[in-house]
Amino acid sequence: MKEVKCFICGSPFLTPTTGKFCSIECKKEHKKNVNREFHERNKEIVNKKRKEYYKENIHIYKERDKKRHKENILNREMQGESVRKRLIGLTEKEKKIAEIKKEEKNIKKINYIH
Repeated sequence: MKEVKCFICGSPFLTPTTGKFCSIECKKEHKKNVNREFHERNKEIVNKKRKEYYKENIHIYKERDKKRHKENILNREMQGESVRKRLIGLTEKEKKIAEIKKEEKNIKKINYIH
């Protein structure tokens, strides 16, 4: 075994092979650094590819957003907050109920004014 200095933190460690990192944490840190440098150098190419992927798979992002929105509403309701629901992501039945409630509210406003 030979003693080598860690590529990230510089601490000496023993390795039977050509190891560069003393721990898994240092290895993860190195991978983050390499990825960050790559994305800084190739920012335009990476962004272009992500935009193309988004355009081709927009339904994935919309479904994810609907799911997150529903989860946020449920969390807020669980905390006791009254939440006005959007019509996006609701079933047809839920949309009709929401429209009826909205109309009833408007009628109450009109009656209150007159």
